[in-house]
Amino acid sequence: MIDQLGKRYVQAKYHSKQADLFFPEILEFAEERCIAHRSITLRLQKDNSKITVSKQLRLEKAFQRFNLNDCEKEVVEALLAHYNRTGSPFIYINYAEDLQLDYAGDVLQEAFRKLHQDNIIYIWPDRSVKALKLGLKKAFLGTLELEALIKKVEETL
Repeated sequence: MIDQLGKRYVQAKYHSKQADLFFPEILEFAEERCIAHRSITLRLQKDNSKITVSKQLRLEKAFQRFNLNDCEKEVVEALLAHYNRTGSPFIYINYAEDLQLDYAGDVLQEAFRKLHQDNIIYIWPDRSVKALKLGLKKAFLGTLELEALIKKVEETL
């Protein structure tokens, strides 16, 4: 089929029967293009067939693994609730009290420091919006997603 298409293309382009002269080059080009397209298609099919996990992540096992106090748990729960609601792993805050948790600012800052030290959250001063960017780290979210996937597989067995 590629042979026929190649000859038709050359005949249409050059309005002649010189297709036999150009045909080997066109056939080679067409085969390379077809192989490249096939590899892209296979990669996309593999990406689309990956197991997807619901964004509704839970913290039970993470709380067991880390020794978190109540304030730290509430900070992580607030960030995870925001992530589950919006899909965004970060939130902008002007002050620690903007999270609307029932703790004093210095207690919240100590919780932020410990969570940052435990590699659970990141804190970044974003000058463009004049606020702190407070978010869950990708590695922590990946761990939660992996635990959710394991739990889902265990339920199906």
